[in-house]
Amino acid sequence: MFGATGVLDVNCLPWCHIYIDDADTGRNSPALGLQLAVGRHVLKVVNPPTGAYQERVIEIAKEGRARELFRF
Repeated sequence: MFGATGVLDVNCLPWCHIYIDDADTGRNSPALGLQLAVGRHVLKVVNPPTGAYQERVIEIAKEGRARELFRF
């Protein structure tokens, strides 16, 4: 499955900035259609005005679509 990808949609209430595997994606929520390699990833979202953040491990399936919703 080398090179296989899936898609991630992220939404936060209120808005957040998105990091995947400690890398800044440069994206804020809502972010639809983020292409990721198949497998496990650490998704971290940060609400810049408050500094609040949440992390979770997500699983991306081949040609699948994962959807994550965060509430602060």
